[in-house]
Formats: sequence, structure tokens, C-alpha cells
Amino acid sequence: RTFREALDVDRNDAELHGGLASALVMQRKFEEAKQEVSRAFKLDRRCFGAVFAQSVMLKLSGNDQRSTELMAAMLNSSPRAGGTTLLDGLIKYWRDQGAEKGASSNLPSEPRQ
Repeated sequence: RTFREALDVDRNDAELHGGLASALVMQRKFEEAKQEVSRAFKLDRRCFGAVFAQSVMLKLSGNDQRSTELMAAMLNSSPRAGGTTLLDGLIKYWRDQGAEKGASSNLPSEPRQ
């Protein structure tokens, strides 16, 4: 409902379409999810929500390798030209969270190069 309400405000936001697609996948509404993935990709080929939804649908259909490849490519990409990758951002976040809690971590101390 939240994604649909937000799309009523801005139909040109790729991540809203991708988020709706992800929610629809979890509800097993695959045809509608595919339509939202398509809309998201028309707006932004690097839409995380659409890639996530597509990856889950591939996994559920038994295409584990392609599913993993899609998510790996997304996590190893940067949302900005010349920026850090999404995976590097996650590693930094997890490391910072561990430091806040005083926990040691097995994560790298610096982003990958």
C-alpha cells in the first residue's frame, strides 16, 4: 500500500516501482511484479529494488546462478560514477555498527579496491 500511495505522488521514481516489485514478489504476485520491474528499469537501469525483485524471482524459478550473478553485479556497482560500490557501503555500515556496539568484526577494515 505504501509504495502504491507513493507512486500516486511520483510515478517517475524507479525505486518506488522497484520497491513495489519486491513487495509483490513476496506476495507471490509475479506477473504484476514483472510489470513493475519493467517500469523501474525504463526509468533507471540500475534500480536496486528492481534488481532485487528480479533476483528473487529467478531464485524462486530455480535459476540460482543467474540470481546470484545479478545481485553480485548490483552490489559491486556504484550508484554514482566514481563512487564506492554498494558492497563497500554495506561493509562500512556494518563495521561502524560493530564499533558502536563495541563488537569485534571479521569485516575488512577498509573498503575493497
